[in-house]
Amino acid sequence: MALWDLAGKAQGVLVYRLLGGKVRDKVRCYCGGVGPRMEGYEPEDYVKRAEAVLGLPHGFDIKKFGFGLYIFA
Repeated sequence: MALWDLAGKAQGVLVYRLLGGKVRDKVRCYCGGVGPRMEGYEPEDYVKRAEAVLGLPHGFDIKKFGFGLYIFA
């Protein structure tokens, strides 16, 4: 990175131009960790959380859901 910075300064251009220029106008964000807290770890609890997150008004088009397999002996 430091060498790219030096090369850009020597040529009078920004580093992103050295690396090919602008690639996109928007960046997609995903929804993770937003929504109501889960009450348990049963399949129904995951369904309730997923439905709540899908109903959020923020306009996310990618959702991230974590899940855990909790087996109690």
